[in-house]
Amino acid sequence: MGKYSGIIVPLLLCAPVHAAVQPNWKYYQPVQIRTARPVKIKLSYELLDRASAGLADLRVFDEEGGEAPYIIAMPSGENPRDLAPLSFAVAVERSQTVITAAADPSKYISAVALETAARDFMKSASVQISTDGARWLQIARARPVFRQDGRENLAVDFPRGAYAHIRVTLDDARTAPIVITGLKLRTSGSEPAGLETLRAADIKITLSKNRKDYRFSLPAKNLYVQDIGIASGDRTFSRLATLSVERRTPTGGVQVSGLGEFTLYRLFFDKSPMVERVKIPVRRRLDGAGAVTVSITEPPGRSFTLSRIETRVAPVYLEFYPQKPGTYMLGAGNPLAEKPDYNTEALSREFSRAKLVAAAAGQVRENPDFFPARAPVKTADSGAELDVSKWPRRALLEPQTKGLQYLELTPLTLSRSMPSLADLRLESGGRQVPYMIAASVISRKLVPVVTPQPAASKQGLSVWELALPWPGIPVSEVTCAVPDSVFEREVRVYEYARDSQGVKRRRDLGFSQWTRTPGQTERKYIVGISHPVSDRLYLEARNGDGEPFGLSEFAVYYNTKRLFFKTDGEHEVRLYYGNRQAAAPCYAVFAESELNSARTEVRLANEETPGKKGWPKTVPPGKTERKAYWFLLAVAAALIVAAVKLLPGRK
Repeated sequence: MGKYSGIIVPLLLCAPVHAAVQPNWKYYQPVQIRTARPVKIKLSYELLDRASAGLADLRVFDEEGGEAPYIIAMPSGENPRDLAPLSFAVAVERSQTVITAAADPSKYISAVALETAARDFMKSASVQISTDGARWLQIARARPVFRQDGRENLAVDFPRGAYAHIRVTLDDARTAPIVITGLKLRTSGSEPAGLETLRAADIKITLSKNRKDYRFSLPAKNLYVQDIGIASGDRTFSRLATLSVERRTPTGGVQVSGLGEFTLYRLFFDKSPMVERVKIPVRRRLDGAGAVTVSITEPPGRSFTLSRIETRVAPVYLEFYPQKPGTYMLGAGNPLAEKPDYNTEALSREFSRAKLVAAAAGQVRENPDFFPARAPVKTADSGAELDVSKWPRRALLEPQTKGLQYLELTPLTLSRSMPSLADLRLESGGRQVPYMIAASVISRKLVPVVTPQPAASKQGLSVWELALPWPGIPVSEVTCAVPDSVFEREVRVYEYARDSQGVKRRRDLGFSQWTRTPGQTERKYIVGISHPVSDRLYLEARNGDGEPFGLSEFAVYYNTKRLFFKTDGEHEVRLYYGNRQAAAPCYAVFAESELNSARTEVRLANEETPGKKGWPKTVPPGKTERKAYWFLLAVAAALIVAAVKLLPGRK
């Protein structure tokens, strides 16, 4: 959230709307899921444009409004890499400089790049390759290498191949030799699949001293840009180009960030075919950037004509595992949302093994229940009075400090609260303490007590009971280690819960297909599940014709959130929860600038277990209660003494 530091954007947290999209997300896009299998959704330009920088506010909501964990699958192209040669030698002979290098023949090379401290030169370079170091084949002839007026090209491209020996010859007939200090062997890399070429429209040209700026808008923010290419009618040119991007700040200003300098050229050298470099490599997602400026140097008297700009972008995909068919919503447009903290490592492993099904998203729409930003409101130190008689559970917060604090909700609190968290109240001195629930979801690990169920083997199944400490913990994933070397098994997670008629029935929570082929070393496997209501989960694997499945290292991951609030450090603060009839409070909560200030983490002390009557004994009494307790104890003692004196025979 630091990128919005100093910007006052208050948020109103009110009763949640019973819809698939939470009210703090302004835009949504429906996705119809027909089968409970991992899916892959291509994010549209429209949704990317409406999301905040870095896609921090992007969410997947199920039909109950719960969040489904996801990962963003970035384009899989590989950037070029520089490799050091196995050996390197330089010799100056008969008006030429000869550089020889030995390369690893298992690596595919597509270019070499010179290393030199020389400042002003232009030379013709040729490249030869050999398998034995004796017989040579020329693969590049008379290519320009130069460094002049801040512009440079020290690389020579050639057909990709695995070469054992490489020889580069520089022509020194026209100019003096230069000192070569090294040679880099460059891999070609690979481009992402599905690149789309977009022609820039509405290019705005700005002239300044020795420079011409070409500014154009991208079709959306948060695009993954592979490169930006220019087209020019000039037969030859050599220009220094600077690339920068623009991002809108929360206050409506513009932030400009440079992405580097590049040399663009088109040259004919020593009667060689034309060589050119007219693409500026980007190879990154331009988080939050909506406009690009290409600045090209214009030396006096040397005009340059740019006729077209094209941007190549790669598709960005969202992958998630729906637990049941239905309509899911992609949500965006919540500037206060932090990037969710899902267990992405486990998700990535699961998706890498699964065959993902492509799913198409519908039209992006505005959320009719969206709560818009309001004018800044000073945070109240305390809220309205709270009648705690309707709340069956509470816990004391410790330590008590002054200022901004946050509390991460524990599994026990989550299990006994409403799924929407609408029943949470902070109380101090009989009055409510305003709080804010952070938009980001945090994934935490919990180790269950595991008990194998041997009786299931008679039905060709391997079953394990996973005992959780409390019922209703919002578990989203079950993971374990599989020692078997080669297998293919169908795995399900379920529980037994009572239906609307009170009958206890099996309730399926998640399904996955686990496979391992020879050569795979990954041991951890995952099943994504929907929110359970009991404290017993069952993981079932179908044995088929194989031996019973052997699993170990079981773990579950649950989703939790943080509460932010302020206290004076003098009065005790308690968290009340468990009132299923409560509506969500409506507080004027903290400004973004306040949340970026120093804050202290507090924890729940003595989380209670329910008692038969009144408050549980494990909940420590407050200061007022302690005074009343000792007062009543003293009164009781005085009454006992008086009663004893009135007994017969006592004087």
